[in-house]
Amino acid sequence: MRLLTVSALVAALVMSAATATPAVARYKSFTCVFTGGPRYTYSTPNGDWTSTTYFLDGFGTTCTYARTWVRQLAKQPYRGANKPLRHGPAGWRCLSKDIFASLHPVTAWSGVCQNRKDTRRVFSWREQSGYDERPVDPPTTP
Repeated sequence: MRLLTVSALVAALVMSAATATPAVARYKSFTCVFTGGPRYTYSTPNGDWTSTTYFLDGFGTTCTYARTWVRQLAKQPYRGANKPLRHGPAGWRCLSKDIFASLHPVTAWSGVCQNRKDTRRVFSWREQSGYDERPVDPPTTP
């Protein structure tokens, strides 16, 4: 009888630990660099540049989850700051962020998504200088 009670207690502890772990992991923050995303172009005094590298950060989700959605969201046309972005994750609200007009944004390469039910869960993306950043029309060498 005593062995059965100890076994039941151990099983209960294992079950409670198993159910607590995902909840704890669910509310961690992350930052990562995403290379190979949708191409975007921006203007500088030295000409137009292009890149496919993004900086991702968030809380209550993962870099993999954010990367999956940024692949779709960053392709959408830029219509101004705080404008809704369509086709985001179900149950989430996604908006474009403010991008300086002088950069002549074409796509929403900077934005944020927030879970509607649990507003602590959020992820965002923005341009990130990376190895693939280069002029659109590189100068020719003599």
